[in-house]
Amino acid sequence: SEHCAKILLSSLIHDMNNSLSLIKFAEEMISDLSDKTKSEKPLPPVAVNALSRGIEKAFVLVKQVQDMQNIRSGKAKLKREECSLNDLILETIEAMGMMTQAKKIQIKFTWDEPRALVQTNPGILKINILENIITNAIKFSYVGGEIRIHLLRLQGFYRITIRDFGVGMKTPDHLSVDGTTRVQSTLGTQGEIGAGLGMIIMKYFSDFIAIEVKSRSWLEAKDGEPTGTEFSIEIPIVPASSQPVSLDSRI
Repeated sequence: SEHCAKILLSSLIHDMNNSLSLIKFAEEMISDLSDKTKSEKPLPPVAVNALSRGIEKAFVLVKQVQDMQNIRSGKAKLKREECSLNDLILETIEAMGMMTQAKKIQIKFTWDEPRALVQTNPGILKINILENIITNAIKFSYVGGEIRIHLLRLQGFYRITIRDFGVGMKTPDHLSVDGTTRVQSTLGTQGEIGAGLGMIIMKYFSDFIAIEVKSRSWLEAKDGEPTGTEFSIEIPIVPASSQPVSLDSRI
């Protein structure tokens, strides 16, 4: 449908922007190094890593949108594979390293189960949901702040909570997680600009892979509780035997 096509296009634009930002970061670092040294020294590892991840992710995003178009048109079926939520979260935190370093933000990840296995599409869960939430948490956190991620096993599902202590979300942003299509972009604590599409994209993809995303936000400190936002992602625990092997969902 036209709506689905618009969401897929929005997702591609939104997440490709993150990939290109990594590439731009690396280019600026390399350019700055060249200006300072005027020599042919080896590239800094962080710059090489940014280039590699940015380019790799850009290709994966394009393929992911192509796969989803095929699924929507009936040419393919959405399939899942067994993966570790612990590993996906750690990979996402690592991918956010340059953003957290730039704002001196610390991400603390705790869990009550060392290997939480689920049947899902890891590409969608990581790129379209986890990265969206953590990117927003960094964007709306203050310099030197903290983000807490906790993985908990409950009856029949795992819950991932992602809590920041930043400026909090305004009502339209909060409601968009519950399915509205209103787009509203808010500047981050250091003037970071966004397209205002992250919540809508996350809602679409969470429905697509049958997981639930909830949020709550505090715009003002109350009873000693700091401002900030908490997202929770609930992922059903499905026996491995009930799910086929997935399409290519590499990150």
